[in-house]
Amino acid sequence: MVSSYIKFSRMMEEMEKAKSFSLTFWSRSDGAFITWKGCRMTSRHSSGGTVNIQAPHLLHPRKVRTCLITVFNNKQVYH
Repeated sequence: MVSSYIKFSRMMEEMEKAKSFSLTFWSRSDGAFITWKGCRMTSRHSSGGTVNIQAPHLLHPRKVRTCLITVFNNKQVYH
């Protein structure tokens, strides 16, 4: 459940500093919303608008488009 809102630029700042966070994003391949808890950002690609996210259940980081992130730490993301 979303408790409040967070601006996209603020989310990116917090994502870079946080040791772990929760994240919900939309998967373009199957149209489902995916929620991960205990994630950390491993790198950021500013030109491509993507971040590499390491989730506890994944062996390797996954590339996530930042525009598809909808919820960060139970806060709705807005641009």
